[in-house]
Amino acid sequence: MVPAEVLTWVRDVFGSCNRAVTAQLSNNPNAAEESFDHAWIAHLNGYATPRRLGNGWTVKIETHFLGGMRHFRRWEIADIGILLFIRDPLRVATRKVALLQSKRLYPTTMTVREETTVDYEIGFARLADPSDLARSIAYESQFTFNAKCRYGELVADSDQVRAITEFQRDIGPTVYYHLYNPWRLPYRITVPTDRLRRFRGDPLVGVRVHASTAVHGLLLERTPGHRPAYAELVEACGSGWTLAEFMADELVACREGYRYEENDDAIFNVFNRRSGAIAAAIALTLEAPDAIDQ
Repeated sequence: MVPAEVLTWVRDVFGSCNRAVTAQLSNNPNAAEESFDHAWIAHLNGYATPRRLGNGWTVKIETHFLGGMRHFRRWEIADIGILLFIRDPLRVATRKVALLQSKRLYPTTMTVREETTVDYEIGFARLADPSDLARSIAYESQFTFNAKCRYGELVADSDQVRAITEFQRDIGPTVYYHLYNPWRLPYRITVPTDRLRRFRGDPLVGVRVHASTAVHGLLLERTPGHRPAYAELVEACGSGWTLAEFMADELVACREGYRYEENDDAIFNVFNRRSGAIAAAIALTLEAPDAIDQ
C-alpha cells in the first residue's frame, strides 16, 4: 500500500532520530533514561510541518509529551506511544499503534542518574539542590560499556514486567522494549570531556527494538531480580530491529503493531485519558494523493 519513496522517508527520519539520540547517550553516559526520550521527541518536532514527496504523497509527524506517571496499576506501560495513520484525502484507511517501553544500557559501574518521585515533586528547584552543589563537577569518572553491561531497570519478576504482561493480556496492544545503547560496543568515555564527540555513519548498536514477549520469555527463565546483559539479550532474542527498520519495515509495512478501528476503547483508554498508560505520543500520518483501495 505504501510506496517505496514513503518508506525511504520514514527510514531516513527515524534513522536520523537514532543517530541523534545515540550520540546523546554516547556523550552523556550518566544521563537519566528520560532525557533520551525527550531528545527522541524533540528531534521529531522538526517534522511537524507537512511535507509533500515527489510521488505526491504527503507526510507529517506530530508529537505530544504527557509526562511520566505510574499509569497502569501504578506502573507506566510505555514511555512512547506511536500512532500510524495511512489515509487518502477523504478517509483514514489504516490505523495502527505501537507502544515503546524505553530502557537504557548501564555502564560497567551500574551508576546512572535516575529520575525519582522526589525529582518530580521538587521540580525546577532540583537544579539548586544543595547536595548536588556540594560536589565538584571536575571530579573525573570513566564510563565503560561492553556486551556484559546490563539494562539496569529491566528486572525479572518486577512489578512493571508483570503489569506489561497483564496489559497485553487484558487490553491488547503489543508493547515493545525500546533499548538505548551507545554508538558501539565496547565504548569508553572519560568525564569531564574535552570536546563533544561526533560520530559518522549509522550506529553499530544504538537504539534497538524488541517485542516484549521475547524479552519476557528470557526473563521468565531467570531468577527474580535478574537484570539481563546486552550479550544475554542478543543471544536469546537476536539483535533486534534498529529504530529505522522497526518504523519503516515493520510498523508501516504492517508486519508489527496493533491495528485498530476508529472507536476502539482500548486505544481511547491508552491515549485519550490523562491516566493512560504512556508518557509521550507521536502521530505519523502518511497521505496518498488519490483514493486508497480497501
